Amino acid sequence: MGLLSCERDVFGHSPRNEFLMARHHVSPATTIVLYLVNGLLALILVSHFTLVAFSMLPANPLNHQYKYQLFRYVNPFFSQAWTLFSPNPINSNQRLLFKYDIYSRGNKHSTPWVDVVAPMTSAKKSSYWSPVQRILKHISSSTNQTSEARNKALKFVAEHDSLRNDPVKAQRFVRRVVESSPGHKALIEYSYYTYKRLMTTAKQAPRPDSVQVTYLISSQEFPRFSKRKQDYFDVRNSNYTHLSSFACALKVNKL
Repeated sequence: MGLLSCERDVFGHSPRNEFLMARHHVSPATTIVLYLVNGLLALILVSHFTLVAFSMLPANPLNHQYKYQLFRYVNPFFSQAWTLFSPNPINSNQRLLFKYDIYSRGNKHSTPWVDVVAPMTSAKKSSYWSPVQRILKHISSSTNQTSEARNKALKFVAEHDSLRNDPVKAQRFVRRVVESSPGHKALIEYSYYTYKRLMTTAKQAPRPDSVQVTYLISSQEFPRFSKRKQDYFDVRNSNYTHLSSFACALKVNKL
């Protein structure tokens, strides 16, 4: 018989049972803490999935009212997309470039155009499981939203004489619509990180008094499936569009 056999002593106690009871004994305070932790985790999970599901609902007054808060929560890590059957197959390549005008002690220094997409695309090719994939998805979503907002604003201008006949008023209207879109705000937010990385590599970068950023969205749309006989690699068969933003001020205290 082993040390923890089922033999009982004169009082009817089993050494094995006493060993197990002592091993699994939990104090009341620990039990309360475990219940609280489990409850908190359950609350976090329920809240998370509720917000994600709410962001995927068809347009309605309630999610329209909180669309900016929902967008900031689900992007870039929790955004959802239904692409199992590829309803919108990829038909274009996009590039996002930033240019910074840095003002310091009365002097202006302009950086060259900084390509954001190209280095991340190279990193994604070297490692499929790189988190860069999520960042690229976020950038693509932001550029598409910005372009869509601009196109809707231009269509609205073309349909209203008061704007169509007043170029200055039309330009202000288009700028206001674009800069109020979530995609534009996300691109400006990302430009902070690009600027910080750029200044980290710069030698003896002066402390800026003010910084303005301009972004350029360059799109190459290659032939659709209906024109599949055309050479995809011949650039003459592609359509190119460029969307350049107005100069936007960055908050120096965030830099």
